[in-house]
Amino acid sequence: MLPPRQRLVGEIAMRVASFALVAVSALALSGCGLTRLLDRGEPTPTTELDPAVHAAAVSGDRAVVWVASNGCTDKDSLSAVVRRRHDGPQLVLSRLRPDDCGRPQSVEMTWTFEELGLKSGESLTVANPYRQPPDAITTAAR
Repeated sequence: MLPPRQRLVGEIAMRVASFALVAVSALALSGCGLTRLLDRGEPTPTTELDPAVHAAAVSGDRAVVWVASNGCTDKDSLSAVVRRRHDGPQLVLSRLRPDDCGRPQSVEMTWTFEELGLKSGESLTVANPYRQPPDAITTAAR
């Protein structure tokens, strides 16, 4: 058994180590929250306002995306933001207003790399969820 003074020093060392572990964990977790706060300027996909993507192609310094529409979606009704990520740029499409018109369909939208602030030849992925277009769903159901 250790003398009381050494035991006290050992307990204090354990408490300091525990406090350091809690402090480092809190700092790491606050980084996640800080990242979310810093990302607030960029739209992130939401299930209600962001369009589902039916198809996408990147070629010749252009991004062509077919998005879900109810008949009123045009390029001016969407926000196209490029989010820089560790694995390359990612296009995030967000609706600026709901599309409550007509019947479901796909609408083709094209953005040049210049419009998106990308350099020629950069890779690009799309963050929005991919879903089958309405006519493919109807055909599959028959």
